[in-house]
Amino acid sequence: MAEAEIEIEQRLHLILLDEDLVELIAHLAGASAPAQAVIANGHLALREFDGSIAVFTTKGRPLATIPAKADQVALTASRVVVHTTNHQLAVYNLQGSLVHAWPLAHHLTGLAAYGRYAAFTDDHTVRAIRLSNGTDRIISRAGNGWFFTGLSLEAPGAVIPHTTRQAGTFRVTLRFLPMAKLRSVLG
Repeated sequence: MAEAEIEIEQRLHLILLDEDLVELIAHLAGASAPAQAVIANGHLALREFDGSIAVFTTKGRPLATIPAKADQVALTASRVVVHTTNHQLAVYNLQGSLVHAWPLAHHLTGLAAYGRYAAFTDDHTVRAIRLSNGTDRIISRAGNGWFFTGLSLEAPGAVIPHTTRQAGTFRVTLRFLPMAKLRSVLG
C-alpha cells in the first residue's frame, strides 16, 4: 500500500479583508501558524507553539523574535507583554529587548494590556499591574463565581466576563472598570 504524504505550507500570510476584497498584505517571514495573535497600533505579535513571540508591523516587516517561553501575550503601542510558563510577566520593547520582568504568584487564565498597564485573571481574581514599576493590585474578586478568558483592556477601561451559577443556570455578567479608576489604583 502506498503512503500518502501531506505537506503543510509553513508560510504565514497577512491578508486584508474588506467587504468583497481579499488582498495579500505580506508574507510573515519566519512565522508559522500561531497559537495566539494580538494586534495594537500598527503592530502584530504572534505567540508560536514553541513559546517564542514573533513581532511584525501590520505591513509585514519583522521587528523581533523573542524566545520568551510564552503562555500568553498582549500588546500595547510600544510593549510586548508576556505571561511566561515560569509565571513571570515579562515586558519587552517592540524590538525584542527585555525591559522588565515581574514575578507572578498565579497561573493566569487571561491577559490584556493597554498603555502603561496590564490586567490578568486567574479563576477568582482580576489583577492589574503598572508595567513600568510592577505595582500590582487586585481590581475585582469573583466572589461565588469565577472568571474565564475574555478579559479586555482598552482606552475606556477593563471589561471582565464574570460567571456565576444559580439553580443550575450559568449567568454571565460583564464587569467594567473605568481607566480612571485603574489609574487611581496603580498611578
